[in-house]
Amino acid sequence: MLELIRMFSIYPQILSQCTARLGLTQAAVRMFTEDGTMIVEVEDMIDWAVQNYRSLMADHLEKIYQGKGEGSSL
Repeated sequence: MLELIRMFSIYPQILSQCTARLGLTQAAVRMFTEDGTMIVEVEDMIDWAVQNYRSLMADHLEKIYQGKGEGSSL
């Protein structure tokens, strides 16, 4: 139960930091990822970050794999 309370208290602090760091004249009330996904709670941010990382790594590994198949002398 204590972890649940901590998670709910973190989100407003993150929004407050966004307001300050972005120099907004009004308080930030919503947060979105770079692809437009709305973040409603901290878990959404974590889930999106994990999925984004997996996607980036899959793309990176695919490029490496394709590069080895193209005339590599390994």
